[in-house]
Amino acid sequence: MRRVLHILANCGSSKVAPPHARLRDISSHLPFNVRMDRWVRALTNTKGYGATEYNAEDLYDKGGYWPRILRVVSKARRQGFEPRLWVASAGYGLLKGTDRVVSYGATFAKNAPDTIFRSKDKPKIAQRWWRELSAWNHMSGYKGIHTPRIADIPRFEKDAFLLVVMTPPYIHAVERDLLRTAKKVKYDGNRFAIIGTKGMYQKLSRKSLKLLKPHLVPIHAKMQHAVGGGLIALHAYVAYALIREAHPNTLSASTLRKHAKKLLKEGEQIHKDTFVGDNIVRKFLGSNLPGTKTALYNQFKKAGYRCFVERFNKLYYKTLEEKGMTYHGDCSPPPKQ
Repeated sequence: MRRVLHILANCGSSKVAPPHARLRDISSHLPFNVRMDRWVRALTNTKGYGATEYNAEDLYDKGGYWPRILRVVSKARRQGFEPRLWVASAGYGLLKGTDRVVSYGATFAKNAPDTIFRSKDKPKIAQRWWRELSAWNHMSGYKGIHTPRIADIPRFEKDAFLLVVMTPPYIHAVERDLLRTAKKVKYDGNRFAIIGTKGMYQKLSRKSLKLLKPHLVPIHAKMQHAVGGGLIALHAYVAYALIREAHPNTLSASTLRKHAKKLLKEGEQIHKDTFVGDNIVRKFLGSNLPGTKTALYNQFKKAGYRCFVERFNKLYYKTLEEKGMTYHGDCSPPPKQ
């Protein structure tokens, strides 16, 4: 039998279809208990809104980081695993990839339009939201489907492995569940690992960091040079690169850390050899505008240069403004500072 690999990823903020107004109404001006009650009521009445159902794995926009998560699943299957996708959803709680759900607007990202936070909420409000939403989903659930807890996932099969691939806000929200999972597997790195960026360490408490240490696979921004993609999706791109080197018989948190160190070394070498400063980027842009930022960034890389795409875009906007030029093609105005 193939070794089962459970992959837990956080939901995407953009969906393939816009949610009904009641399914993005967090009512942030109301007290927490009222907000949660209204949200659960909205979830239990989706038929009344005429909302279209999707498999959870198909709900999230193909333009974000989600396609890379799906590629992790596909790659795991080709590597000899039996992959099973799970979604940590700020709207539903824990979901299987095959669960039927409707589009919704809820996120643990604090500054997003559909955030569950009020302006004065403390960060731990995300943990409370996840805890109560998960309790509802476990006891009653959407359409009466009772979902398990995260800590239950590695126990479904004898040698199953749980790989958590999430952004820092979601890791913080499910922190208690991750601690329970570590305890359930007796802090065995052969059963459970968490891939996370530097922001993960800032979100977790010191006690949690100590207890989760056997399971943590830290990643660094310079890995982007080795795996591609943007920084916001780095955890997903690194996960793909790590699974590409994984084998069912040897997969563990320690082997993942070993491969991650190789990726970092590779990224650092690329950074050293080809990473350029602002002056070279601006000179390149000055010589090649007008053009779209995507086309110019690809041209920039073909010329043998490297820089973070976020920095390239920022310099792109500045150069446009200095030259008195307008935005082109795929460009949207720069985000407000």
